[in-house]
Amino acid sequence: MKTCQEISQLASRACDEKISLMETVELKVHLMMCKNCRHFYDNNKILSKILNEHKNTTPNEPK
Repeated sequence: MKTCQEISQLASRACDEKISLMETVELKVHLMMCKNCRHFYDNNKILSKILNEHKNTTPNEPK
């Protein structure tokens, strides 16, 4: 069983890259049992989405 610290690292990676099936299972099982890690993961997903959207926008050029 992974610690919350290990799960938070895995959750961060999962938001940015594809993780293995075994890691996905470990993450999901832990998130079902741990409210704090679930909140961390949910917040990370939102932050990743915002950063990706920002990265894909074109900056306004000065006129």
